[in-house]
Amino acid sequence: MPERAIANFIIQRVTEAVDEGDIVARSLEVIRKHLGMDVAYVSEFVDDRSVFRKVDAPGLDALIKVGDSQSLNDVYCRHILAGRLPELIPDTSANAFARELPITQAIPIGAHLSVPIRLPDGTCYGMFCCLSFASDRTLNERDHRMVRAFAELAAFEIGRDVEARREEEEKRARIEAVLKDGLFDMVYQPVVDIHN
Repeated sequence: MPERAIANFIIQRVTEAVDEGDIVARSLEVIRKHLGMDVAYVSEFVDDRSVFRKVDAPGLDALIKVGDSQSLNDVYCRHILAGRLPELIPDTSANAFARELPITQAIPIGAHLSVPIRLPDGTCYGMFCCLSFASDRTLNERDHRMVRAFAELAAFEIGRDVEARREEEEKRARIEAVLKDGLFDMVYQPVVDIHN
């Protein structure tokens, strides 16, 4: 059996999975419905892309689904983090920068609310985002704070998952090193009934 397969087998037996999926997915559904938006998602920044990790967009699979990605140059995320766009945009047509972005017309995006997901170590994992095809001038700072609260919950759950994966990779590396270098011995100990 190859070393990697043995390591995988051992890791599966000694590591408990941490599943943040249900809480994050449910959070997206709740906030999307509460705000009356069309799409809610959690993205992760991978290299120079925004990868959609969790999506709540009923009937819009052709537009967005888990695993899809966009260049960070093409989406609002990078511009929000850089301060060129606010986190809360009730009407994208009223914001000159948002209005000029090609994605605004392509989707179309009428209202947008997005906050960074910051992990416990301070790194920015990605964004917790909601958008609507139509503008919604009723969106306000209270809605913004609610999305921030859900983003913090998502950050907590995602942070646990990231830490579990880091620990798993660390264990895997140790096991693979032991297997590769043959740093183990088989020891046989007979089981004997002394009375017989």
